[in-house]
Amino acid sequence: MTGGKPAVLQAHCRYGVWTTLERRRAREFVTRVAWGRLGRRPPRRLLRIRDQLMEGIRARLMPEPDGSVRFRIEVATADAWKSRTVGFYEGRRVTLGAPMRHGYRFEGRAPAGYSGLVAAWGPRLRIHLDVVREPALEPAGLIFRAGDEEGVVVGDAVMAEAFEERWEPAKPIHVAADGVERTDYHLVRRRHAAGFRYPLGSRPLTYGSRFSFSRHG
Repeated sequence: MTGGKPAVLQAHCRYGVWTTLERRRAREFVTRVAWGRLGRRPPRRLLRIRDQLMEGIRARLMPEPDGSVRFRIEVATADAWKSRTVGFYEGRRVTLGAPMRHGYRFEGRAPAGYSGLVAAWGPRLRIHLDVVREPALEPAGLIFRAGDEEGVVVGDAVMAEAFEERWEPAKPIHVAADGVERTDYHLVRRRHAAGFRYPLGSRPLTYGSRFSFSRHG
């Protein structure tokens, strides 16, 4: 896959059972922090809650009795290093990160014995499936285009999606009661996606962008 080093995942799969293969890592970030004070005491940080971004590859495969292989694949990158000011508490600057996650999701089905390209989006992301069986002819695939990028996904009932998730600052929540004062600063997730689902024997259901389609094979 991609413009970096190829990633190879291997496993033995059973007919009729979903097998998960993954190579992912978590990037931790602070999603909520609270500052407050009791009476005339100096203000201090009261709370810090962390969350995680998952990046890498996660594939779920299920061989069917006819030898075909259903697949559900997600490839994502993440960034949690940047920070920004989300407010001031009694002159103290409060910062939280600017985490984001970008990736692609695919679903489809490779025919019995097929080894080769099963999904792609743009010039850098290409996903191959290698099955230890007798070779099959090249399968039918759905070619799609969104803007300047072209992709493909193999199978009769397929889906593909490009997504971006960003955690943005929410309005701080201020609470004052019984001599205790505190302000909560937190992030909320905003998700944007463009993709389609193309059920067998039906029209494609698209969202987020304009897509055009053609078939090969």
